[in-house]
Amino acid sequence: MNLLAQAQELPRLPGCYLLRDKTSRVLYVGKAVRLRDRVRSYFQGPISEPKVAALRRLTAEIEVILTATEAEALLLEETLIKLHRPKYNVLLRDDKHYPYLRLADEPFPRLEIVRQRKADNARYFGPYPGGAAVHETLRLMARLFPMRACSDHKFKTVDRPCLLYHIKRCPAPCVGLISSDDYQHTVSQASTLLEGRHEEVMRALRQEMAQAAAATRYEAAAQARDRLRAVEAVTANQTVVVAEGRDTDVFALAQNRQLAVVDVLLVRHGKLTGRKRYTFQIPEVEQPAVILATALRTHYGTETPPRTVWMSALPEAVTDLRAWVRQRRQGPVTVVVPSRGDGRRMVQMAAQNAAEGLRQEEGSSERAEAALAHLADALSLAVPPRRIEAYDISNTQGTLSVAAMTVAEDGVVRPSHFRQFSIRTVSGANDFASLQEAISRRLGRLDDRRDTSFRNRPDLLLIDGGKGQVTAVIETLSTLDQEMAVVGLAKREEWLYVPHNADAIVLPRHDPGLQLLQQLRDEAHRFANTAHGNRRSRAMTTSWLDLVPGIGPKRKRLLLKTFGSPRKIQAAAVEDLIQAGLPAKLAVSLKEASDHVQA
Repeated sequence: MNLLAQAQELPRLPGCYLLRDKTSRVLYVGKAVRLRDRVRSYFQGPISEPKVAALRRLTAEIEVILTATEAEALLLEETLIKLHRPKYNVLLRDDKHYPYLRLADEPFPRLEIVRQRKADNARYFGPYPGGAAVHETLRLMARLFPMRACSDHKFKTVDRPCLLYHIKRCPAPCVGLISSDDYQHTVSQASTLLEGRHEEVMRALRQEMAQAAAATRYEAAAQARDRLRAVEAVTANQTVVVAEGRDTDVFALAQNRQLAVVDVLLVRHGKLTGRKRYTFQIPEVEQPAVILATALRTHYGTETPPRTVWMSALPEAVTDLRAWVRQRRQGPVTVVVPSRGDGRRMVQMAAQNAAEGLRQEEGSSERAEAALAHLADALSLAVPPRRIEAYDISNTQGTLSVAAMTVAEDGVVRPSHFRQFSIRTVSGANDFASLQEAISRRLGRLDDRRDTSFRNRPDLLLIDGGKGQVTAVIETLSTLDQEMAVVGLAKREEWLYVPHNADAIVLPRHDPGLQLLQQLRDEAHRFANTAHGNRRSRAMTTSWLDLVPGIGPKRKRLLLKTFGSPRKIQAAAVEDLIQAGLPAKLAVSLKEASDHVQA
């Protein structure tokens, strides 16, 4: 599916989008109130600026993370930009330090903006997305929990309250109008709010309001009420921040009768930093606990667990899994289904993302089935081809030839099934013979017990080329007494060639079957070039030492470390080689080989 069609399938919901290139590197991170409308604008209509042109040309993959509000999307966008440092987020690609709020450890501290955290006893809150965000937070805190704003020098030298005292933005500790205990109570409430523990602050403010009202101190009750309302507003706009700056993974599941999608939200230092998605093919009736257990084992097979894992439901055999996760972390881990607070909210967010992922997978499956049906009709196949294998050859002037095999199953490209063959029997630039060798070796492994992917018989062979390449493959199939469909895809016209048909099959460029073949052919071309490049690099670093039996990588490193270069090894006497650590017999063999090279 092309990118515009993919963008049109996105929901009209707030969130962040990541545009990735063909190597999955993040090119650009953005946020949107309506993801579908924003992302679609990159891939339709006239190009208005160079950045859009570059993104339209380079983007190969779109990833989205849904959020509950635009405010959450803003915070997540800044986190993702700092994490990935995308090339086209131009304004944020410098090395500046993002701002923090600092609260010193002293009797009358002030909240100040700093760009670096130091190893002192002060408390730091943040980092914040930028200067505007941190200044807005500072203004809010001055209104809710007034503290001094003056410098340390001014605080120690003034003898009367400043204007901030008269507008109720400072309690004037400089002239002793508030005790240290009362000031520290304000500091404690401010710290609790900045840490994200909104419920604690709101509980305390409700209690203050009730006590003041009971004591008929109505002005104090009104002040507590106003603070409570402001804190409630802050809570609504900062829900993407998890309290206490904790590290947490959040698992949630969405499933139908064939597919299950598990989304894992990654929360680090209280910030949502990204998402991982796992898609599973499942039996028609499968319990969520079984799927979540598989997802947990899959995720922590390669990742280190955080201290807390929140899940939408407890996985199967949860006791054993908890022990395994603790062993993976080598420390305590809590695996729970949260029922309230940040945990419940984050699970709901993960569930929303999983549901969107399932919707996308369902759409992809439908499109894949349509593409295979189109292909079967165009090639006059009895049934849609469930497994398609594509082949391409790469070499440099006929040397170091490599054949690449790429695979699609049920209309989905399967990189784990890609394989390469170093051509052994063909000399010179003979793509026809190289294809024949590759096909022969591949079909000779239909009963391979070590590599089970080879045991899946292809329904269609896709060859990069035209009539000549197709004819060569048909000859090989005949020799092997194998029957299967073959099609060639010529690069220039993108026409299809099938055996025993003099005319090419011309499909519209937007035909989904043709697009699937093009994708698989391009993958084969890329994979073949990469494999050939690796083989060429190895050949360039190979020396005569590699041709001597008994000289492996370890002894080669020993010799090079001892003598400094292959030339000095060639000049060394047998006694020198023995002294360097080689057995006498091997030293003689090495010396004979070096004499042959010199000759």
